[in-house]
Parts: sequence; structure tokens; C-alpha cells
Amino acid sequence: MIEKTVDVQVSEYLASIGVEYNSYLVGPTKRDDWECDAWQCSLNCKDVKFTSPYYTGTGHRVDTPATARLRASLKNVNRNSIAWQDMLKQMKPVKPSAASVLYSLITDGEAIDQSFTDWCDNFGYDEDSRKVYKMYEECCKTGKELRKLFTVTQRETLSNLLQDY
Repeated sequence: MIEKTVDVQVSEYLASIGVEYNSYLVGPTKRDDWECDAWQCSLNCKDVKFTSPYYTGTGHRVDTPATARLRASLKNVNRNSIAWQDMLKQMKPVKPSAASVLYSLITDGEAIDQSFTDWCDNFGYDEDSRKVYKMYEECCKTGKELRKLFTVTQRETLSNLLQDY
């Protein structure tokens, strides 16, 4: 018997509880010197709609026929070169799976169950930073939104499905 991937298991579970997952590409962006693709992801169930930005690195892009040929010709080219960077821009971003998005959201949302000090200790952040405190507040907000969307049992099931993700 072929075992289902976590991505498939999560997608099937969401469908079984009436939650619809969607994402659309916003476009390439840069976050703190990190080249990435920005996505807008949503989880919808009855009257509850949760949307969140999500980011994937350029390593998650796939070749188009044109970039596959270009990649072959750039085999020995420095990955920081202009030619390599131009090729990356032409590659196609891959839509993030519900599992990858939920893994991040659930991990972030766990902040709601921790004090700011404990959260900083767990992630190695400086608790004397306003930027870090704002991140903590955003994570707590995510936790609150997930509690509106999923029951305790549903969140536990998703956490179990994603435990080795």
C-alpha cells in the first residue's frame, strides 16, 4: 500500500471538515535581504475566512522550458551572477501547499499559549526589541484566528498530521 504524503493527508482532512484552502501569487519581493515570492493564502469555512501572507524562497521555483535550457548553459556560472539572477526571475514559483502554510501558521499561532518572555527564549529572540514584540503580537493574532477557524480537536489533528513536516 502506498502511504499518502502529508500534503495529501492535510488537503483531504481540510476537505473532510469543510475548509477550503486557496493561494495566489502576489509576486517576487525582498524581505530583509531575502529574495522570495509573496503569496496571499486563505482558509475558508462557512462564515470564517482567514487570510495570511506567505513567502517561499526562490529555491521553490521550477524551470520553464526556456529556463531549463538556460540553466544547462549556466552550469558553471556563479549563482550570484547577473545571468543566474535573471534566470531565477524567469522561473515559475510553485504554489505553497496547505500543509506548508498550516505548519507555519500553527507554529506561529502557538505564541498565544506562551508569555512573551517564554516565546523569546524558545526562539532565541531579544525580548528588549520592539520589532520582536510586534512579531509576537502578530503570532498571537494568528493563534486567535486559527481558534476561530478550527476546533481544539481539529487543531490537534492538524498538529499531529504536521508533526514531522
